[in-house]
Amino acid sequence: MTRKIRNSLFSFALAALALLAGSAGVPLAAANVLQVGYASGRPGDNSVHMTITATNDEPIHGYSLALTWPTEALQLTDIGVCGTHVVELEPEFVAPQIDNELGIAQLGVIIEFDSPTGENYLDPLSPQDSPRIVARLSFHVRPGAAGGYYPVNLVDGIGNPAAYNRFTNAGNSIEPDLKDGTFFVKGENVLSLDRKQAFCGATPQVIIRALSSHPDPLDGFSIGISYDCDTLELDPEDALLGFDVTAALGNQVELFQTDVDLLNGPLGCRSRTGVIFDRVPPFLGQNLLPSTNSPPSQELMRYTFRVRNNAVDCANTEKLDLLLEELDQPGSLNNAYVVGASSITPMREHGKIYFCTGTLRGRVVDAVTGSGLGGVRVVTRPEGVSATSAGNGAFVLPDMPPGEYALEYEKDGYYSTGQFEVTVGCDNDNVADERGLYEIPPNCPPPEGSFRRGFINADARSDLSDAISVFNYLFRGFSPPECTAGADVNADNRLDISDGIFMLNFLFGNGPAPYSPYEECGIDPDNTLDCIRSYACEQ
Repeated sequence: MTRKIRNSLFSFALAALALLAGSAGVPLAAANVLQVGYASGRPGDNSVHMTITATNDEPIHGYSLALTWPTEALQLTDIGVCGTHVVELEPEFVAPQIDNELGIAQLGVIIEFDSPTGENYLDPLSPQDSPRIVARLSFHVRPGAAGGYYPVNLVDGIGNPAAYNRFTNAGNSIEPDLKDGTFFVKGENVLSLDRKQAFCGATPQVIIRALSSHPDPLDGFSIGISYDCDTLELDPEDALLGFDVTAALGNQVELFQTDVDLLNGPLGCRSRTGVIFDRVPPFLGQNLLPSTNSPPSQELMRYTFRVRNNAVDCANTEKLDLLLEELDQPGSLNNAYVVGASSITPMREHGKIYFCTGTLRGRVVDAVTGSGLGGVRVVTRPEGVSATSAGNGAFVLPDMPPGEYALEYEKDGYYSTGQFEVTVGCDNDNVADERGLYEIPPNCPPPEGSFRRGFINADARSDLSDAISVFNYLFRGFSPPECTAGADVNADNRLDISDGIFMLNFLFGNGPAPYSPYEECGIDPDNTLDCIRSYACEQ
């Protein structure tokens, strides 16, 4: 069934699935679960995949999905069943709809459209079976997206007509338990506070640095730190410009103001700092050059905190938090980088003063076979402490500051169903629950005859060399591209000088991207040019 026919039937099918979803008296079965997974990417990244998995205790003849995401950070470019466990059933109806203005997407799937209650279905799973992937999402991380955690939520009743997250069994609706997912944007703009160990009763003061990374020159910054003023003391005179700022700009900093508000933050006290490098005429344009190290290393500020005498219960205190919190009040001096006339909210990594450490141990396995999985990178958020699992799947993270962490598991060819929360205390007995990763099924092969515009030469990349290959063919007697259709980037069914100029304008002049199919392999039904071989579409 063609995509055009499927889309023409989309409203009908979703309305049918929605009608089934509204049937009364359907109990919530614990084994019926839809769960969005976890993904991470940097601003500007394309084709970052996220999975939706399902477990079911009855045969499933079809299902519908409805989800939302934050449009200020993410753009959904695809939702479908390619690269899922549903592909082997060869579903006859797959109808996606994406609205990136509202941040809403729907997917309707029927295994057998002609016989939607027949013998072809997703088998029931037992409690010990692994979840199955029923949808793959592909996200583009918007350039300039602020770093941090963004929810990707399964939400009932969205869209027009309204779509619901439901399974259908022989015409009966099954309402699954819904578990939302998380997309972590690895911020290019990061503001981080030190995590420093102190010795209870023996460390009267602790130096905490505010460290930054940013891809653009900074014209200034502001920082707000909340802390417990019953245990910590900060004199405004002990809040100094960082070494990197003074080394680069010295006495050129034209505004530097810092103060401490008592009882004006979630932890009691709040330090506020505002810095502008070029405030008054003559405007000479001094700024702080970019720093893109990860973890951040450019020192913006240096704070000397004093631990109040007898304020810390050494027997029961593991840590003192230092929060880069945002106050939702007009005029509040929050955490921001000033770039030109714009204010950018960086990803914030809070600090702490801790009095002991702990060791975290865990194991990661192949969720299907149960065998240990080596080569998995385990990363903590916050902190960014990492370890790689051994051949038996075991990993150890020593000397961890106490606190709450989320663990990320990364291995090529595998996916995780989400982040996993763990609490670390000051001992060696902290154990994370054993976690299973699932092998990613192969993606759908591109349709026969498919190609990608802008992928012209044999390196399967879209870059300057592709534009040059067009000019070499047209004016220097080189061989023609093997996929002429892919070189026709302006989709006028001709290969001429305009295509090379179009490509250069896209790469260097903020011009439009090549016409579809460009983001992924596909077919242009109006194309009349040959494509003997498209390297970008070979499996």
